Formats: sequence, structure tokens, C-alpha cells
Amino acid sequence: MENFIGRNIQAFRAHKGFSQEGLGNILGVSQTSISAWEDGKSLPRKVNASEFFEAFPELSHDDIFSEECGYACKTLKRARGLDVVQVPFYGAIAAGTPIEMIDVDETMPIPGHIYNAYPDSFLLRVSGESMNRCIPNGCIALIDPDAEWISGKIYAVRVGETDATVKIVNFYKSSVELVPNSYDPRFKKKKYSAAENGNDSVHILGRVVWFFAPFNFGK
Repeated sequence: MENFIGRNIQAFRAHKGFSQEGLGNILGVSQTSISAWEDGKSLPRKVNASEFFEAFPELSHDDIFSEECGYACKTLKRARGLDVVQVPFYGAIAAGTPIEMIDVDETMPIPGHIYNAYPDSFLLRVSGESMNRCIPNGCIALIDPDAEWISGKIYAVRVGETDATVKIVNFYKSSVELVPNSYDPRFKKKKYSAAENGNDSVHILGRVVWFFAPFNFGK
């Protein structure tokens, strides 16, 4: 019996740090059942598969039941540094005077281990010089919309209805401050008061968690 299903289960269990007994407790089966699946002595029944996907909704059917696209193969690719994932690339965002975001219906690859850390993330191209001490003009930034709001971190924000920018953000009780980090002293920090501009004047799109220079950077 080809044992790729068992290898996938074992790879997933090891990645999550579960013992055979621990995974069995989650799925409602014994440790010996998990051992038998991993050794190829038996296969999970349909009800076991349903319990698997209910307990771990991030898993796809292929993660367990595919040889070429299974979890074991993905783990091996990650170990070799070959695993990449396509994520949405939505367009440009200013690092200067806020500008309207430009929609681009594309995807771009990022390393799989970074995607695993930020599975709901998307990419934006940074345009401008107000953050050039840390994010050069033209770089691609990965935005995590689920990140916790923490003062002093870099966020992509929408100002008003259409304008968007990337800045260091300080959060206060009744206001938000956008702070540049540039070699150009003409860029100044600006505070948006909820009392003056309305609660929706600044909308946080997400935190910048990673960035890279594209292949043709600087050309």
C-alpha cells in the first residue's frame, strides 16, 4: 500500500508539535489508530477525515489525500527553500502625500513560510520617499490585515474615502498620528482627530510585516 496519506498525516502532526496520542485525542481516535495510519497499515475512514478537516479548517483535502500536493511534499519543499505561494497584489500605495490606491489584478509569489505566518496578507507597491529610511521607494510591502494595532509600527492606512499611504502609526484615545521616517525633512507627521474628521477619517488596512525589492528594482 502506498503510504503518502500516512506521510502527510505524520508531517502535519510533526509541524503542529502533536504526539500521536495528542492528535488522536483531538480527532476522537486512539493513539494506535494514528500510528496505523502513519505506518500505512490502515487508512482514515470518511468520518475520520471529516473530523480532521473540522478540527483543522486550514487543511485542504489535498494536504492529506494527495501525494504530489500533500503536506509531506509541502514540508519537504519548505525545507529546501523552494516553497512559494501566490498572494494578491492590489496595486500602489504612497509613501509621501497620500494618493488613491491603484487596483492591479495580479498575484505575486512570496516564501511559503512567510505566507504561513500571515495567510490573509496581500501586497502593495510602496511609492514615494516619506518612508525611505526603512522602506525604499518602489519596494513591495506585505500587509497583514489581521495584525494587532500597536503604536510605533508601520501600517498601510486609508485617509478619507480614497487616499492611502504607508506610515508609522501612533494610536491615541481619540486620534491617530501618521509619522514619516524619511531622510527628507519636508515630510512631517500629522495627527487626525476623531472629533475633527470623524471616526472613519483614517482606516487601518493592515500592518506592514515584510517587504522586498522587485527584480527590476532601481531600473
